[in-house]
Amino acid sequence: MKIISITSLLIFMLAGIIWAQAENYVVPAGTTNNFDISLTSGDIIIFPNARQNGSCTTTTGDINVGESSRVDKLISTYSGYVTIGANATTKDVQTESGGIRIEAGATIRGDVTSTNGDIDIDPGATVEGSVESTFGNIVIKGATIEDDVITKDGDIVVNDASNVEGNIEVESRGAGTHAPLYVHIGNCSIVDGDVEAADDDDNVIVDFNCGRVDGALTDVETQGTEWTVGAEAPPGYVVICHKPGTPAEQTMTIPEQALQGHLRHGDTIGPCDGGGGNCVDCN
Repeated sequence: MKIISITSLLIFMLAGIIWAQAENYVVPAGTTNNFDISLTSGDIIIFPNARQNGSCTTTTGDINVGESSRVDKLISTYSGYVTIGANATTKDVQTESGGIRIEAGATIRGDVTSTNGDIDIDPGATVEGSVESTFGNIVIKGATIEDDVITKDGDIVVNDASNVEGNIEVESRGAGTHAPLYVHIGNCSIVDGDVEAADDDDNVIVDFNCGRVDGALTDVETQGTEWTVGAEAPPGYVVICHKPGTPAEQTMTIPEQALQGHLRHGDTIGPCDGGGGNCVDCN
């Protein structure tokens, strides 16, 4: 075992693991770290354009992955906050009580999971797995989720031309009377799958504001209006063809900041040849 002293911190390098009892650990910009990082109370900071080939775990500290960086294994903290910077790429992200922020253009090649924390996903981001927060709120703005979005007791917001390719699921809230749990689907967003509650007594309300669900609505109430049809994009928006050449092909008007995320998934700029109705922001 080799012991290294760095900024008054003992770091043990054993079997490819960096372990520290306190303080922070930094992967400098533009560098590569091949070890797993495990802290008890310090923060883990991956600076922009760095590569972390090992996992990042801390008990109470925050984890910050800088812009255009890459982490190839699990990112996990018990009570800290996780920020995945713009255009970064990571594997699974999980917390117990801390929140998670996925910034614009980032790609998560796995699942995003929190038990009690809120999850915020910004325009152009992509999660290739599921997004789940048992008790926290989930806010998806102009992003693509390739699997399911799951909650038990937190609200879900799908807005700004987001696309959930799987289902939205509300797990059983148990016996008794429950306050309303809202699933907001707005501004040209699409849920390809179903929106379903475990039981019709769970008091789940799907609130439409120019959004759309292509699958079934099961054991939920609905309110609001689905999207409207318009001809031109308002300022700050662009017309695209969503999923061209498929049965789900749809002309959409989306915020400009969400464009790159749609293009990465094969959408094209301009209306679809087959028409299908252009969704324009209701607000």
